[in-house]
Amino acid sequence: HLFLSHIWKSGQDQVAVIKRQLQLCLPGIRVFLDVDDLKDISALETYISQTSVILIFLSDAYFRSRNCLREALASLEKSKPLVLVHEADTSKGGLSLEDVKSQCPPELSEYVFGADAPWPITWHRVAEYQRLCLKLIAERVLRYCPAVEQRQLDVADGEESPLAFVGESGKGPALDHPVTLVVSKHNPGALRFAEEAAVSLKDMRIQPLEASIAGLIQAWASLPDASFLLYLNKDTFCGDEGRLLASQVRAILSHNEKLGKETSDLRVNIFLAHECDLGLDGCEFGLFFSTTPNDLIESGIYSQIAIALHAHPFRRVSLSIAAQKLANCGEKKSGGWAARGVEKVTRTVRAIASRSWKVLSFKTEGTL
Repeated sequence: HLFLSHIWKSGQDQVAVIKRQLQLCLPGIRVFLDVDDLKDISALETYISQTSVILIFLSDAYFRSRNCLREALASLEKSKPLVLVHEADTSKGGLSLEDVKSQCPPELSEYVFGADAPWPITWHRVAEYQRLCLKLIAERVLRYCPAVEQRQLDVADGEESPLAFVGESGKGPALDHPVTLVVSKHNPGALRFAEEAAVSLKDMRIQPLEASIAGLIQAWASLPDASFLLYLNKDTFCGDEGRLLASQVRAILSHNEKLGKETSDLRVNIFLAHECDLGLDGCEFGLFFSTTPNDLIESGIYSQIAIALHAHPFRRVSLSIAAQKLANCGEKKSGGWAARGVEKVTRTVRAIASRSWKVLSFKTEGTL
């Protein structure tokens, strides 16, 4: 039995999603959500005492809500195990984890955020990331289920969760054909990310940009399924290196504009990757509208969606999405066989997405 503790203003819609999806993923699970199950507000403490696991949805003003504090304090008193889910999207009622901790009263601090407390699961709305969120939540709930053998919850090396949705292959990120990622030395962090991606994406080749942009454009047709990496972090387009990077990007955009909309082996694909991991100099995407030269913004540099590079445990998902995007970038240059390969990947991803909300099972053996 799982109790969903949240503040209505900034959490109710998403905990309703959590309840609905967990009931699909874990047939038989009982999930308490106040809007569905609360009959007597004065009996909150009784509901807490009767539940097995408490999920706290950490969003703005959670610790300023009288009833949320009642639920959290009752959970502490009964020593209930916690699952923490963090709403980090400030446009959706979220706030930074540091701000959440600052709102937490001292009597709850050790219980919720202490050394023995579970690390918060960052909540995502994008389907690929949300599936992993649900697996992580389900795993923690199952750790307190007496009917589950705990050895089945052991995580193998390189895995984020011991659980898998129906239809998931369990394979890591992969490309269906070789690609080349061109990296500028004036793009801080770009080479590090390219090397990280190349470890997971075995068919990816890194090509440092050593010649001039004119030389790169001249040689572009000979590069197999190539993309120019524009890695975005807090240092992108800053200082002298930023001005040199801007000149390179400006030359590429000008070159592509001269080609028009026709598909051409000479068109330079720009691959945008947005670093979200603060430990790797990540930042909010909105920062780039103040650091990027105006002419690049007006030229449509951000008209395509940048791949969000999230921190562990979501990094592997980010790399999988990056692999799909890189394969798609190669479609224009490779024509028939690559286009068919991308179509196959797209069909597979859609098929998994359509099936994977149904049920979770252990990767090792058996079902839940």
